[in-house]
Amino acid sequence: MKMRAAIITAIFGYALVARCQTIDWAKNFQDVVANDRAANDRARDEMFNEILPKLLKEDPSLAAAEVPGLVEQLNRKEDKIRLQASAIILVLAQFRSDSATVLARAIPALMNHVQDSVPRIRTNSLNALCTLRPDIPHEELQFLIQLAEGQDDQLASRALFGLARMADSHVDAANAIEAALLRGSPNRKLSAIRALPAAGRPIPQQLVSRLGDLLIEDNTQIVSAALEAIGRLGLSAIRLNLIQLNQLAETSADVRLADAARQLIARQYSPH
Repeated sequence: MKMRAAIITAIFGYALVARCQTIDWAKNFQDVVANDRAANDRARDEMFNEILPKLLKEDPSLAAAEVPGLVEQLNRKEDKIRLQASAIILVLAQFRSDSATVLARAIPALMNHVQDSVPRIRTNSLNALCTLRPDIPHEELQFLIQLAEGQDDQLASRALFGLARMADSHVDAANAIEAALLRGSPNRKLSAIRALPAAGRPIPQQLVSRLGDLLIEDNTQIVSAALEAIGRLGLSAIRLNLIQLNQLAETSADVRLADAARQLIARQYSPH
């Protein structure tokens, strides 16, 4: 059900289809966008019950062999076809534990389609790049930094999530997030704050300590987000920012923020 929901979200209601170059991607995608309800239903059933389950469990070399065919469809002129391809690639990126290897040949095309004319394809492409497992390839680093520093807040937000996943092993990724925390617009700061606990990776101390520095901001939304991030990152983050938390608890005129700070401080004495 989780996989099915992810696919539906990725394509906003469009049906998916494929059959494992061994899979004739061109034919299957053409069928799914045709004005034929019966063909659409058959294709959707085949995708959910046969094709995707096989691709998600397939031997890495066999699954990777299907990727050039998917990329070819991702580069088609037809919006609906590109959407189907981007959705399948996103599901593979999220659910295969070796997706960085399996989808290696799709990375350049995904980078190109982050600027696609269709918003959902842009989102799918960047989400795929930022959720590759077990790690995001180094070749994406400068690309994600450029997006994080760009004008598009939505793309920057997701790029910061990707950089947060790379921050423990790439100094440049950590520096890009730190720059957003220190000098970004309010929206960019919020994205960087939220990316840290969402990444699910060890976060460098330099970034965790910046969360405490943000507790003196005038923007209550930023302060609230920083408190939440510190809480989600756990006791080590609380102890690293204890001075700032105590200051907020003692001096803030905002009762809600002061109480949230006190709750975090109290957690270090909790047996759980």
